[in-house]
Amino acid sequence: DFLDTSSRAEFEILMLGEESSTRLTVRKRLERKGRLATNGGASPWSDPIPLQTGQNTKHDLSILAPREMFGNESLSSDDPRRFDRLILRSSIVNAGERFGGHLGTKLIHIVNRYSVLNDTGRDIEIDSNGGPGSIIVVNAASRPHPFHFDDSRPIRFRFKEYGWTWSGLFNIRSNRREVTMRVRHKMKNHTVIVTVEVRGTKKSATSLLVFRQCNHPPFRLENHTMHPLCFGQALSVLGNEESECDSLLLQYQSADFAWDEPELRRRVLTVKSSGSTSSMEDKTLGRFVLDRIAPGTALQLENDLFTAEVVADGPTRVLCISDASMPRISSFRQDEFDYFQHVEEASKPLTMTLVTKISHGIGISVVDFSPKELLYIRLEDIQIEKRTDTKKDDVNFSIGSIKLNNQLWVTPYPVLLKMG
Repeated sequence: DFLDTSSRAEFEILMLGEESSTRLTVRKRLERKGRLATNGGASPWSDPIPLQTGQNTKHDLSILAPREMFGNESLSSDDPRRFDRLILRSSIVNAGERFGGHLGTKLIHIVNRYSVLNDTGRDIEIDSNGGPGSIIVVNAASRPHPFHFDDSRPIRFRFKEYGWTWSGLFNIRSNRREVTMRVRHKMKNHTVIVTVEVRGTKKSATSLLVFRQCNHPPFRLENHTMHPLCFGQALSVLGNEESECDSLLLQYQSADFAWDEPELRRRVLTVKSSGSTSSMEDKTLGRFVLDRIAPGTALQLENDLFTAEVVADGPTRVLCISDASMPRISSFRQDEFDYFQHVEEASKPLTMTLVTKISHGIGISVVDFSPKELLYIRLEDIQIEKRTDTKKDDVNFSIGSIKLNNQLWVTPYPVLLKMG
């Protein structure tokens, strides 16, 4: 049986197949200038979708689309026909009772397997590593739109602005929630830490790929020395030894860091002294596998003039490099903490005194609804004193003078009370 359904059509109840059917295949309906493609150039059928499955079962399928059908036609970046294939996902759920669910009817949903959202604030280019025509442009702050690529192969991205280099290759896997990497500008020597997050929801079978700037970088380098340092990921395994140290860290500065090639099995950070001074030659301080170093670990460097330690700043691991002549920051804080823990209590009690004076006093008028003033009260030379020691708290309150005046125009007693 054959059934034609248009993209994003209104929901309709359609009878498809027989009760004994075990699988379902779909293919892309190709049109050119309003005409259906001929059978010789039609898209091949997709992978079969098993029908005899349980509730909420998902199945991935791909549909190939021949390039020769497009000729020299110019396609936009978000046109699904731009890609060699359609990457889809099907889900089968039991139909509602009014749709025949009590009789065993099932609903088959076919959606895009991936959608992409750019939340970096800049236009980006994504290369699905599929050869010519595999690069798409995703505008900043745009809506999610379908992203069809071969998820068995790695992808890469870069900012569209001239000068940005491609990121390292990385794979999109459903069992990995996110991957963070560093993107560099080769002319401005500017770096940005970007996180690619894979979001999935129970309501939809589509996985959303979100490109965003990282709020909390995985690593940070701090230079607590009088010498500039250079650092970078060791890429000698890729035959690129010259690019091991591609970033400069000046004296008493810090820099966020993430792996350039996140898919390498052994990720190593190389730190060297820049050799910008006459007394310091270009020497390697160490190579560190930061993913396996726990915070609070003191590192052994290849140069005795420096010390290094990994500390934690929230979710960020901080590599602190200091001069060997200076005490470690974390050790100093620990010694100070131990001192206050074991210090004996002072023999003399600590006394604190707080004195508050209001020399000009406070005046209060009592007025009726007319309004007419009935009474005026004035308090002068007010003083509040609080004394606190280790045993007790004393509070003293004093008023120098109190005056109560009768403000009525005709009264034999204009002064009701005067004290002090």
